Amino acid sequence: MEDDKKDTTLLAKWTVVKETLLKCEVDVVKNCRGNASSGKRARKAFREVRKGLVELGKLTFEVDLANKAARNAKADAEDAT
Repeated sequence: MEDDKKDTTLLAKWTVVKETLLKCEVDVVKNCRGNASSGKRARKAFREVRKGLVELGKLTFEVDLANKAARNAKADAEDAT
């Protein structure tokens, strides 16, 4: 049950990162055309994306560890029988 929660959290975090990146696309285009304010907004969004990716990386590591532990426990249970 806890693994399902982590999987859901992982997917939710990924969705937030993708949406943040998509939202800043307009600001990047405006900045390419010379709008300095949109460049500032884009850089702020990039920082948020980077922070989200770091958190996402940590979550994926936790999920991988949990999956590995579950596989090992299952293998140990099969060996005991």
